[in-house]
Amino acid sequence: KQYYLLNKPRGVITTVTDDKNRKTVVDIIDSDKRIYPVGRLDYDTTGLLLLTNDGEFANLMMHPKNKIDKFYVAKVEGILTSDEIKTLKRGVKIDNKKIS
Repeated sequence: KQYYLLNKPRGVITTVTDDKNRKTVVDIIDSDKRIYPVGRLDYDTTGLLLLTNDGEFANLMMHPKNKIDKFYVAKVEGILTSDEIKTLKRGVKIDNKKIS
């Protein structure tokens, strides 16, 4: 089994292949195994990403029933107002799920 932690750079897509010929996270890893990302980070984001060829482990990490916490840090341009900070602390909806 192979496991990689990758600090995904901006401008790299989190997928195995891309029909638009963009650089993928798999392109960055030098492996002779069929590896794939566990989770996803958007094209313009950076961050820690796990890649593996261990399907059982990947499913354990990604399946919602296992309730594995994921943490994200976002940088915003400008200075947030008190009301904007309160709104974020109360939580926002993403894909119809409240995130706080």
